[in-house]
Amino acid sequence: MEEKTARELAEIVAGRLNISDTLISVHPSEVLGWTATVVARPLVIILAQSIVDEIVIELRGKYSLKRD
Repeated sequence: MEEKTARELAEIVAGRLNISDTLISVHPSEVLGWTATVVARPLVIILAQSIVDEIVIELRGKYSLKRD
C-alpha cells in the first residue's frame, strides 16, 4: 500500500469531490487508519461529507496515511 501525507490525501479527495468552496481535512484514525472531514457551509457539508466518506472508503484500499 502506498503511503501519502495528509495533504496529498486531502488533495486527492478534494479532486474527486469536485465541489467548490470546500476544505478537506485528513487525519489519523486508530480504527480506520485515516479519515477525512469536510469543512464548508452547512448545506454543503451535509451533501459533501457523505460523498467524501465513500471516496475515503475506496482510497483506504490504495493509500495509507504517512505518519509525521
